[in-house]
Amino acid sequence: MRKILELLPVIALAAFGGFAGTLVNRKEGEPYNMKKAISEIVIAIFSGLLIHYVLLEYDVGENLRTAAIALAGYSARGVLALLHGLFLDHLKKFKFWLLPAVFCAVLLLAGCQSFSHRTYYEPNDVTMTRIDGRAYGAVQEETSHDGLPDWSEGKSLGVSVIGK
Repeated sequence: MRKILELLPVIALAAFGGFAGTLVNRKEGEPYNMKKAISEIVIAIFSGLLIHYVLLEYDVGENLRTAAIALAGYSARGVLALLHGLFLDHLKKFKFWLLPAVFCAVLLLAGCQSFSHRTYYEPNDVTMTRIDGRAYGAVQEETSHDGLPDWSEGKSLGVSVIGK
């Protein structure tokens, strides 16, 4: 929720740029079409968010980033075409080895995760421990797993894309 509140100015600025773009790009005498406007505003928000994250990666100042987000909303389709040309067309050069490399990386690193699970006794005056402001009793059972999975004993392979 906090991240959405931080992105709210970016979303509003890109949406306003998209709204301004729909007003400027309509033909003279043509009535304002709300369906078209809403779809253009959604595309503008997406374009503004993409530009926001790309410019954050390159440590661009806040004023220039704000102007770029508004312009990305205004000319959203052109910005998306430009980003498509820069990134996706560049990736086509690596299409022969990229997919197998990603597959091998996922296969090898899928089990390289660690987890731990603890169950506690009910807290009392003797065994109570406070962790991050919460009261816990003594540890009843603890299970932990680190490193690579042992696939030789198992009959199935579980792949998780969600981290800790």
